[in-house]
Amino acid sequence: MAQQLNRDVFEGFAPYAGSSDGTAPDYEKMCEHANTMVPFSNHVGTRMVEISPERGAVEVPAGEQMHNHMGGVHAGAQFLAAELAGAMAFGGAFAPVITRVTLFLLRSCTVSFRKPGYGRIRAVATLDPRTVADVLSGEVTGRFELDGKAWLYDDTDAAVGKVHLDYVVDVQPH
Repeated sequence: MAQQLNRDVFEGFAPYAGSSDGTAPDYEKMCEHANTMVPFSNHVGTRMVEISPERGAVEVPAGEQMHNHMGGVHAGAQFLAAELAGAMAFGGAFAPVITRVTLFLLRSCTVSFRKPGYGRIRAVATLDPRTVADVLSGEVTGRFELDGKAWLYDDTDAAVGKVHLDYVVDVQPH
């Protein structure tokens, strides 16, 4: 039997996403919920630490289990943090319409590592504000492309990588 995408995944955010009656999103609760959603993230040990309308942040804890053969943080762990930070940014930016989202997939990604990352890695992601505004205003519905970017920082807050994120999204009309 073929597996299918879980298109109801965002329903879990509904109690925290605010509403059209003016109830503000509870970003702290959304962040807590996000930490339960991705089994692979829990397996690796990444932690979603921030969700807001402007950005999302994820941390890879310091530890030998995250190292590559050279003693730095493995590129795969850094990519995972950037990918999850993009998802957190999406949840925060699209909270007002989150229950109408039927598709949110990373289509492609480019990672540029600037230098080896050591210790805790923090990924901070943002999304194209024009596209976000167009969707929230109702100008854009249905399937569309969404650009994001993430920066990777080490324990000293030095930038160790930059990531371009290319998503495909589907938001149903109201």
